[in-house]
Amino acid sequence: MDASTSENCTEILSDPTSPVFCQVCGLKAHGIHFGATTCRACAAFFRRVAAGANFIIKCRKGDGKCEILSYGRSCCKKCRLKKCKEIGMDIKNFQFNRDTINTSKNYTPSIAMFVGRPEFLLFCDPQNSSNITYVDLSDLLMKARKILRTCPKLAGRNRLSKLSSFMNLTGLRESQQSSFTLIPSFGYQESFSLWEHDLLLVTRWLTYFDEFRNLQPMIKIKILKYIWHIWNRLEKLVRTAIFLKNQTNSKLNYVLLTYDCIVDFKNFKVDLQWMTKYNLEQISYFIEGVGDVDMFSTIQPILDLDPTDIEFNYMLAQVSFSFAAKRLGGEYAEVAEKLLKILADDLHEYYTEIGLLRYSERVVKMMKVNNSLIEPEMFEEIIIPKSKNLIIPKLQNLRISESQNLRISESQNLRISESQNLRISESQNLRTSESHNLTISQSQNLKISESQNLTISQSISFPVFLGININHLA
Repeated sequence: MDASTSENCTEILSDPTSPVFCQVCGLKAHGIHFGATTCRACAAFFRRVAAGANFIIKCRKGDGKCEILSYGRSCCKKCRLKKCKEIGMDIKNFQFNRDTINTSKNYTPSIAMFVGRPEFLLFCDPQNSSNITYVDLSDLLMKARKILRTCPKLAGRNRLSKLSSFMNLTGLRESQQSSFTLIPSFGYQESFSLWEHDLLLVTRWLTYFDEFRNLQPMIKIKILKYIWHIWNRLEKLVRTAIFLKNQTNSKLNYVLLTYDCIVDFKNFKVDLQWMTKYNLEQISYFIEGVGDVDMFSTIQPILDLDPTDIEFNYMLAQVSFSFAAKRLGGEYAEVAEKLLKILADDLHEYYTEIGLLRYSERVVKMMKVNNSLIEPEMFEEIIIPKSKNLIIPKLQNLRISESQNLRISESQNLRISESQNLRISESQNLRTSESHNLTISQSQNLKISESQNLTISQSISFPVFLGININHLA
């Protein structure tokens, strides 16, 4: 601390030929500090020690008569302090709380302090600041919990078949536009009704998945909160695509909100007074689907795929559980991955039953639709568990054509060194069993051509292919 600037100090303006000396150590004095003429060093010493040091000061000689040497160095602190007091230095002259780190807490009153928000947010109308709409979802979540405790009885069928018995496109393929109710406007009541419909719909769908129904209630409701929005987003787009496909005069404006309601996105009114004071033009960027024609870009890939009921339900599960695995992580990610593995096996069984051996092209189309729902930055790299070593250096070419089956079981090492080409030829399967290593050294080629199946066993994890920024239920 600078004693001359932070304490009670009066500079000595004297003739240089007649210097004034410190009354403590005898050096040239700087000014009057704490009531006595002293140098800077002695003033700082007194300021530091006299106010109450946290250590005991003892005399070096023990008699209290030590000599105070020049510069104040190598002198007895107790005797130096004693001399400071003898010449009239007094702690009453101390001025506290002058450091910048101890600034006063008595701030100047301002509008920002009174309102409780920074100045750059003071654009609201104070008279309307209390008009807040509270949306209570507790009853809705109670309904969801009650539904999750139910147990539909459908014996002798695999999981995808059970899910398809509840969620299918059969009736939609035969319906006409005249059988749907056109929603002309959308406000608070319509929004809440749609939330209730969407949440309870995915809840009922999940009860047809035995492995999910057997999870702990806390895990089930947690996953439900995260997946209900993206599940319904895909469900509405697929239903809309099938609806438009079967209509002769329909324009690409309609979206199915529920099983019997449609909305014309280019000709409908949105009432936002219950949620904001801004008009639709000002915040349309932040509302998904409002004036957003890009959402219809997913329709054509769905029409190209023309999914069956089994494929439709697999797409719903894949986009939902992979999204939950990414957002929740930990034990929830492990649960989601196991559920996806079960459904992937059912999908393989379905394709086998219908005699479709080269089905990877359809899987690619399904993933293309799912991927189109999410933001690019949400895509994640494939995660290989610790028990595996998958090393593929920069210069090699890894080519696995469509409809191939590559299986690597637990504790395997797949290593492909530099400048290698991995190709598996026609009608061949590459499988490595437990505790085996597949190593491909330099200048070797392993070829895999078409008609193969690409399958990753349980020990390899692909937790997240998809993601989306949504506001889940709290």
